[in-house]
Formats: sequence, C-alpha cells, structure tokens
Amino acid sequence: MIKEEENRIIWYNKIIGEFVGLEVTSIGNNEYKYITKKLSPWKVATVKPGKFQENYLESADFWTDIIKFHSDWNWLIPVYSKIMQSCFDDKSTNYNENYYNLIDSFDVCTHDDRIDSAFYAVVEFLKWYNETNNNTDSI
Repeated sequence: MIKEEENRIIWYNKIIGEFVGLEVTSIGNNEYKYITKKLSPWKVATVKPGKFQENYLESADFWTDIIKFHSDWNWLIPVYSKIMQSCFDDKSTNYNENYYNLIDSFDVCTHDDRIDSAFYAVVEFLKWYNETNNNTDSI
C-alpha cells in the first residue's frame, strides 16, 4: 500500500471510528478490546497483535488491518445504515446534494462490489456533516 493512501485510510477510518463511537482499550498482555458503541449491534472484539508494538493503537497495522471500515462490507454497511436512519429521523436537517450523493454512490458501489468507493463516499459525507455541524452534534 502506498504510504499516502495508507495515511488517508488511517485518517478516514478514524473519522468513521469517531462517528460510530469506537472505543479501544488495552486489557493488558499486549491485548486490546474495541467496541463500536453507536452501532447496533455493537462490534466487540479482542485483538492481540503478533508482536509487541509501541503505540499500537496509533499504528498503521491497527488502523488498516484491525479496523476494517475500508475493506469489509460487514463493517461499512452498518455505518451507512446508521447515517440513513439518522437522516430519516432528523427531518429538520437539509442534507442537500451531499446526502443524495452518498445514496447514489453507495448504491452503485454495492452493486459493483466497490467497497473502496463506498468507503470514500461515506467519509466524504461525514466530513461534510462534521463541518456543517461544527462537529458539535452527532448523527
């Protein structure tokens, strides 16, 4: 993976992680537990890297190999579903073209099995949403 692309994936996985309430804690013995508190059902898992790594939770290994919003439909579709449900619940928000671009992009991507494009569409929507709402509200 090219370093620039890897850094982008890490940053974007963190944006989605914040949106879904991702919490990661060390449980000792070089093991970590993560949970996505704002998704239903929650994703909960224990991770043990093959070797000790200083600052593992900030490493590319963690954000590209363990956190898989960018590479696994089972991770990404619940995020998309949460966005859609929240948008339907909040009738007062004008989601304009960003909302409809996400729907269109996601539909095309799922049909063509293009998770990379779907991932970027979700992130672009979340970046717009966070900027529009000054990152004070969550969907």
